[in-house]
Amino acid sequence: MTVWLHFQAPEMREWQCIFDYISKRGRVGEENGIKFIIHTSENGHNKPHIHAQYQQKEVVLEIPSGKVITGNINSKKMKLASEWVVTNEAFLKQKWNELAHGVYYFC
Repeated sequence: MTVWLHFQAPEMREWQCIFDYISKRGRVGEENGIKFIIHTSENGHNKPHIHAQYQQKEVVLEIPSGKVITGNINSKKMKLASEWVVTNEAFLKQKWNELAHGVYYFC
């Protein structure tokens, strides 16, 4: 996990929130053209989830069930994305916990 240095210079402090935001997002996989990205702090849903992106469309899936929370992609790709989440459950739980900065959802 990336740990950003805290900036001491006043002109650099404004960048801290940008680096913090970037560090809370993590691309964790790609399969069959589907990109899997974890965002741990978002408005509207903070429970463990993953974004699956395919051809400029996106679906948000629950970790670990693979159940669709929101969004829509090609139905064949959505099924593959859901299966990928279930198959990679342990890895995704670990990555979520790492990216959530000490807020553990999975023990």
